[in-house]
Amino acid sequence: MLWERLRRLSVELEGAAAFSPGESVAGRVVVELSGPARLGALHLHARGCARVHWSEARSGGSSTAYTQTYGDRLDFLSHRQLLLAPADGGEATLLPAGRHEFPFAFQLPE
Repeated sequence: MLWERLRRLSVELEGAAAFSPGESVAGRVVVELSGPARLGALHLHARGCARVHWSEARSGGSSTAYTQTYGDRLDFLSHRQLLLAPADGGEATLLPAGRHEFPFAFQLPE
């Protein structure tokens, strides 16, 4: 099984650690195996969202106080990319022991 032979699974980004709208994101998924393992497919799913939540104390006049809460969520990125496709006939790919790199690149939305 893959998990028994998996030494390391990481995402390494090229360039900056922070990105702005419209910029390109590139890097690689690194898989290090202690022995051979079968891998059906490898997908990258990058997601991004922003959340905000705050509360404000309000006074309603003659000693009536209440708290008004606000919040919102904005999903701005959902990118899927196939890094390793299944072999011909849908068979799993046999990866030998060692380090394997799967490059990726995509552009962030404006």
